[in-house]
Amino acid sequence: METQRDFKIFSGFIIKVMAIVFMTFDHVGYFLQKYKNLQDLADIFRILGRLAFPLFIFLLVEGIIHTKNTLKYFVRLSLLALAFLIGQLFYYFVVSKNSEMLSPAIDLLLTASLVYFLKRKDKYSFLAIIPFAWSLVTMIVRNYELANSTEVIWWPFFIRPDYTMYGPLLGIAFYYANDLSILFLKSNEGTKDWIGTTYERTTKNVMSAVFLILLTVAFSFMDRQGLHLIFSIPWQIYSLFAFIPILLYSGKRGYNAKWFQYGCYIYFPAHLVLIFLIFSLL
Repeated sequence: METQRDFKIFSGFIIKVMAIVFMTFDHVGYFLQKYKNLQDLADIFRILGRLAFPLFIFLLVEGIIHTKNTLKYFVRLSLLALAFLIGQLFYYFVVSKNSEMLSPAIDLLLTASLVYFLKRKDKYSFLAIIPFAWSLVTMIVRNYELANSTEVIWWPFFIRPDYTMYGPLLGIAFYYANDLSILFLKSNEGTKDWIGTTYERTTKNVMSAVFLILLTVAFSFMDRQGLHLIFSIPWQIYSLFAFIPILLYSGKRGYNAKWFQYGCYIYFPAHLVLIFLIFSLL
């Protein structure tokens, strides 16, 4: 069984690099949109960018499941969210009164909190309702604003997750894909021996990919029906193609030097500042 060729060739390091590259394409595409003659290129960049968020959530869930130092994990995410908050407030009060610039770091922090409490499986697990409710309120507020052409001041833009319910639901799906895969393998005589082998990872990847596709299609359908779950980004349906690297995930961390770990967190706000400065000079 184990001698069969394994097609899972992407470590966590490779998927993280892919997610960072896709994210960069997305943000460059955002600024390219103001040039009418580059609209097609901007659309291509933003379509590629749709793959970034599901991959970050996937890696986030893997990290929460396997981390030995949860506190350090949350400190990093909190500092990242703080850096984005400073940038948001600076942009809003100094550059432009644009309340649509939301922070994906809040999505990551809320999803990480939700998965962490689910993972505990004790009396504190009910606290998972807090990050879930936070995202739900954001979705409700956003739909109210769009329906009434108004702005809800008591739920300010800088505390809103960018993807509303998409992040938490993806986090839940990826988290339970692990548990459900084990239950599935244990429930079948022919697959019990797969537990602890490369086939276990394959089963988890397939289940995660299926959940991603179903959830993305459902969200995109509801967006088109007027329920704005992901702020009506027209390219969001392309997020489902993140299933390809997920299927190819080996379950191994891969290269994980300290400079790379901290460099990734710094890159999040730093690349936005750099892209903004470049386009401001054009």
